[in-house]
Amino acid sequence: MPSEVTQPTRSDSTPQQASTQPGDGARAHNEEDKVPWKDEVIGYAKVTRGKLLGKKDTVEMGHQILEGEVKPKETHKD
Repeated sequence: MPSEVTQPTRSDSTPQQASTQPGDGARAHNEEDKVPWKDEVIGYAKVTRGKLLGKKDTVEMGHQILEGEVKPKETHKD
């Protein structure tokens, strides 16, 4: 029923109005363990390149970057 009270949901974006009370849920939840976007691009590029060139080690390195196990700067030697 519409008149029932539901639990608040988790939001990844901030509301457009100003926060009026501390702890009112106006703060966006950040994924701290998420791989940065730039690293995701490099990881997907390595996976694609490895598949096109038939290099299984490059594909594996791309998957490791996407999982956050390795930083792309450590592997950027192709």
